[in-house]
Amino acid sequence: MAGETVIERFHDLNPVTMPAVLVAGHAPFVWGKNAGHSVENAIALEAVAEMALATRALCPQPPTLESYV
Repeated sequence: MAGETVIERFHDLNPVTMPAVLVAGHAPFVWGKNAGHSVENAIALEAVAEMALATRALCPQPPTLESYV
């Protein structure tokens, strides 16, 4: 079921440019050209998640960034 959700979400996206996805109720999915790159992408995803959590802690309703950012 989660795999189908990922496929559906990436229907119009390039998975090479977006090598990770979060699925509710499941661990994150990450990928890369090999296992090492997949681990690097997982570390990057974790760092972004930490930044998002810290942002929400400081400002529960942060402003929306412009799409070009």
